[in-house]
Amino acid sequence: MKFFTVLVFLFLSSCASTTRSEANLELVTKLEDNYNLSHDIKISFDENGFNPTEKFFKKYANNIDEFIYIFAWTNSNDFTYGFQFKSLLYDTKRNEKFYAYNNKRTNMKIKFGRGSEDFIEEDQVLSIFLDMGIEGLKPYQKDLRLSDTQPVSTIIVSVSKNDKQIYVLESLDMLKENEVK
Repeated sequence: MKFFTVLVFLFLSSCASTTRSEANLELVTKLEDNYNLSHDIKISFDENGFNPTEKFFKKYANNIDEFIYIFAWTNSNDFTYGFQFKSLLYDTKRNEKFYAYNNKRTNMKIKFGRGSEDFIEEDQVLSIFLDMGIEGLKPYQKDLRLSDTQPVSTIIVSVSKNDKQIYVLESLDMLKENEVK
């Protein structure tokens, strides 16, 4: 009987973890949909059936209630190699960062990690966002209206007990640390 009770408990525990991850992903998707209803420039975490956010949240968002998620497609001008992205998930309660990305070589495969020097800009975005909010990031947007360059949208999702927001910044040009603008 004890063995059966332990199995039932383990099963219910695993269901609860999956449910939280799915709830977080559902919330992010709902914020994306609401944003797209009220803005001319649309955003998407999914490109032709490739949804790295879904895989990322399934892997890391099981035990996270409050978070900041930073996501950007990184090859907006050249889709001949597939869809490259970089993202950072920050657990605000535990002060933990998780990273996911791909590149031309890995293309539709996602690499996960807990830290990398390849995420300097994403770490800067997070640091400024934590210190000054979205207003602190607005000066880093480049004006690309007179350029042939397609803007890259950086999507920031911030979820806490009392607030759930999605922000989109076009063409962020982050500076190296200690550099003056």
